[in-house]
Amino acid sequence: MAKTRASGHVRVISRKGGDVFYAKLKIPRPDGTVYEPQRRLGRVWPKRTRPPASYLTRSMADARLEAILAGDDPLVNVEPPRAVVTFG
Repeated sequence: MAKTRASGHVRVISRKGGDVFYAKLKIPRPDGTVYEPQRRLGRVWPKRTRPPASYLTRSMADARLEAILAGDDPLVNVEPPRAVVTFG
């Protein structure tokens, strides 16, 4: 039985400019396969102070992932694509 909901996790990837948070998503398709896109969330802010713009703390990255999975992020669509109907 295939999963019916999107899921995912936050991971940190080291880049030349510093560490970056990414959301690794698992979105089930109607045919049973799983689409696994990766989306950049923002740069890692390791300090305990408030992060500047475009930086995220771990809890902020987790909250962003939860918003994506809930469908509140217009840039990321987690709904499975609808079946294509053709007329002969």
